[in-house]
Amino acid sequence: MARLQLSRAGQVAEAARPRDPRRGWEAEPQAGPLPGPGYSGAANAAPMMAMNSWRAQGGNLGNIPDSIGDVIGGVAAGFIGRAIANRAQQAMAQRANAVQGRMQPMLQTQIAIAEKYPEIRACTSDQVVFLDGGTSMLPLPNLTVLTLEQADAMVAQLRGA
Repeated sequence: MARLQLSRAGQVAEAARPRDPRRGWEAEPQAGPLPGPGYSGAANAAPMMAMNSWRAQGGNLGNIPDSIGDVIGGVAAGFIGRAIANRAQQAMAQRANAVQGRMQPMLQTQIAIAEKYPEIRACTSDQVVFLDGGTSMLPLPNLTVLTLEQADAMVAQLRGA
């Protein structure tokens, strides 16, 4: 389980990595649906809304300054939206890296204990630890702070040594 959690933590950190800031043909390929009908990308939405507004007004050339202002406002909103999204993504990546940094030593300790004592078992519903084929049991310790030395002592006590 610890190895699975460790690999998942790596996947979360990878997914939270900031996107490639390059645009168009310079950027790395991104998974997901292709833009098309129903695509509502922020960069495309504002000019299209302004054009639809202009068409709804009968395409009156007297409103060109207003239409230009709408387009400029929409483009500015798109830039602001992308800046906010990038900052939020960077914050999420930092949090994921911090969590992974705290979890990694704990998970590596759990893996080391499991490799050293493959016969150790835990029942999370009864909150006990026991040895495979043994008759004694101990309360389940807090696995987030369990050290290898504590595990050695626990196994010695379960073996009756």
